[in-house]
Amino acid sequence: MATKKPKSRVESPPSSSPVPLSRPKTAQALAGKRAVFYIRVSDIEQKDNFSIPNQVDALVAWCKTLNLQPPKDPRLYLDVQPAGRGVGEKRERFKAMLADAKLGKFDVILCYNHDRFSRDVRFMLETLEKLQEHHVWVQFHNIQNVDIYEAQGRMFLQNLTVFAEFFRAQLETKVRDGVKRKRLNEWVGRAPYGFRVVSDRIERGGRVRHVNARLEADDYEMTVVAKILEMREAGKSFGEIASSLSGRLGPTGNFAAKPRAQVRWEKERDERLRDGEPVEDRKPSVWWTSVVYNVYRSFKSLPNAHPMVRKAFDEWRTR
Repeated sequence: MATKKPKSRVESPPSSSPVPLSRPKTAQALAGKRAVFYIRVSDIEQKDNFSIPNQVDALVAWCKTLNLQPPKDPRLYLDVQPAGRGVGEKRERFKAMLADAKLGKFDVILCYNHDRFSRDVRFMLETLEKLQEHHVWVQFHNIQNVDIYEAQGRMFLQNLTVFAEFFRAQLETKVRDGVKRKRLNEWVGRAPYGFRVVSDRIERGGRVRHVNARLEADDYEMTVVAKILEMREAGKSFGEIASSLSGRLGPTGNFAAKPRAQVRWEKERDERLRDGEPVEDRKPSVWWTSVVYNVYRSFKSLPNAHPMVRKAFDEWRTR
């Protein structure tokens, strides 16, 4: 009895194109809802202006794919913040977005990347829960095929945020170490009163860098310092010194670099002029007296000051 040969199974070759992923259930349920964009860039990204258009274009296209109602102003909630700093509560437009979410102005928040939203695990989860209480949902473009409102998707988001938080902490540590090394040879920060920061300008690859930062005495401010020391040695009180120098101490270079201090100086000056009283004859405010006291104290303790401060002072004195 002849046996039948089994038919050979012909297998089709595997397809080279990837299998398209279906959209998460949450994203499908949000079709037709009102959407807004949250965009965050660092100062470095903002200078070249490349990150903002990239995020906006990607979110606009994604909004059409999800069949959402696009926002009237795609850049309404845009934060520009120094890289590696701050939590969401410190971002002004982020705070405004959360406040508008409570008012029911939109239903969906689209964000280009999860670390643009937050790099803090606790803050991320708490914010998502608060928004969910107000029936506002968040979708991230970089993980658009993951439903973050299901158990597996939420675990995936937490793991990504953990790595982002770790990277931010590592970056802050490296920055602090770099500043410590830089302080050994260069001046870091704002110049104390009586000095100004000067540096060498170098252009590399189309970028301008300032290196070899050092202190240099400011002639105008040094005359004010000399007057403070002279009047103090003559037995004048700090209030009397502040009253005498209030018209001279205020608009100097260092104080003009501090907006709040400059505003207070101009307000106090205008009040005195409006009252028709000479600036020197009116009792100075406590703030002005403390300014004079701090300048006097810093120069009386000059032997214990930073070596760069002493060097700049010695160079000015030997001119």
